Amino acid sequence: MVVVDGVPILTDIYHVILTLQRELRLNGSPLLATIKPPKEGADLMLTCPYHKHGMESKPSCGITTITKPNVPVGTLYCFSCKTTASLPEVISHCFGKHDGGAFGKGWLMEHFVSVEGTSRSELFNIPARNSKDVKQNYITEEELSSYRFIHPYLYKRGMTDELIEMFDLGYDRQRKMVTFPIKATNGKVLFVAKRSVNTKFFYLPKDLEKPLCYLYEARKYYPDSKELYICESLFNALTMYKFWFPAVACLGTGTKEQIEQLKYLGYKKYIICLDNDSAGDKGRERLYNALYKYALVEFLIPPKGKDVNDFANDSRENFLNNFSKSC
Repeated sequence: MVVVDGVPILTDIYHVILTLQRELRLNGSPLLATIKPPKEGADLMLTCPYHKHGMESKPSCGITTITKPNVPVGTLYCFSCKTTASLPEVISHCFGKHDGGAFGKGWLMEHFVSVEGTSRSELFNIPARNSKDVKQNYITEEELSSYRFIHPYLYKRGMTDELIEMFDLGYDRQRKMVTFPIKATNGKVLFVAKRSVNTKFFYLPKDLEKPLCYLYEARKYYPDSKELYICESLFNALTMYKFWFPAVACLGTGTKEQIEQLKYLGYKKYIICLDNDSAGDKGRERLYNALYKYALVEFLIPPKGKDVNDFANDSRENFLNNFSKSC
């Protein structure tokens, strides 16, 4: 792990760099255009931010993801321009700072070692009402490995290689269904939702108490976010992540238990992104009435009969222009 002034950064290097890339995009910077997910123990490969203004055609730059002899985790080295730099120095450079990595250290501390992030993690572990002391059976790595195939249907729905890697999306070859591992707040997989690639059939385990899907990822990838987007389907929530917005999926318009949990997550703002149909209208009203005393509530409403995923193949610049907004 990366250590900044004696403080460990628990988030892995890949997701630190993805967070950096997203923030650079929000600031209009084209640096880190390509980031390749590393295999276990391998270096992270990316386009070098130090030469050709970060616009090289193929990644020539590596960042260490594990400690090597005399080379700490997070060390950048470029095969082309021969630059070597620490992670804080890389971050400072990307933001135009020439301070030996001082800005980069502050950026890492702010994004990955925040007091608010720590206290919020405790809020996630809200005990279920009338819960029994029953051991949770999580999905095994063996089962997850059996789904690690990519089906063209995922791309058709606007998913990218980055999203597939981040959320471990896959394909059940026997059932001909794409797979969505859903994690508990401890990062372990509770269940695997599945969607047919040929029909509209959607599979969930029997007697499932629906969680706030992707809440774990919202906390992991956006630990300092003050806002959270609330969607109906998994594809809708994944579309929001594609455009760098933290989101959860209710697998519907929100159950009583989900709404109760949303009240106490500590977010300052909720943006409700339900479908524009009669069920979505009722869901928006119910969510607003339940949450407005706990956070600012806004609506992001797609055109009539549409949902968020209908615009997954749009550009980020135009994505939000498809929706009407209200408070």
